[in-house]
Amino acid sequence: SAASNVLEDMKSMSMITGTTVGRWSTVAGAFLSDDFDITYRPGTLTIVPDTLTVQAIDTSSVYGQTPLLRDTITGYHYEDADSTEIVTPPVNTLKDNANNTVAISNDIDAGLYSIVPGGVVLSNDSNYIIKYLNGTLNVSKAPLVELAKDTSRYFGDPNPNFASAYTGCLNGAGPADLRTPLANIVTFSIF
Repeated sequence: SAASNVLEDMKSMSMITGTTVGRWSTVAGAFLSDDFDITYRPGTLTIVPDTLTVQAIDTSSVYGQTPLLRDTITGYHYEDADSTEIVTPPVNTLKDNANNTVAISNDIDAGLYSIVPGGVVLSNDSNYIIKYLNGTLNVSKAPLVELAKDTSRYFGDPNPNFASAYTGCLNGAGPADLRTPLANIVTFSIF
């Protein structure tokens, strides 16, 4: 009868042979029917790795300070975490505008640098692949104060030699390391 061709009251119980990354067999559920001779054929479930994103966090520093570089890792599922999936954590490299590697230290010139994460090693049974996103390090100039030393002269005498003192020099730098200003040096008369 036409009504017996409809499989309304059938219940299925399927089985999957795995739930992690890989190719797994699926087995169709057990159906019972008075009107059908049911044949079962196994199927395949392919589970592909999902992506963990390692993002270098944008940060800033001042010349003379060693920057603290950090990362975030996102994309975990279920109860997965760094402790269960990561064998070796990210290692950051600094790159300048010419893509040269810059040592992470307290002697990084002022400017913008790319923070390039890498080196993550996943556990052998990990269900993830890694995607890296760069961050930016902004190193600002350190404050340096030039103080003109007090001097005197008698009216009508030529000006004495003027001298300056500097505070704030870092990393072994001193007045000899300062560059001449780009603009013309202007001489002012002292009245």
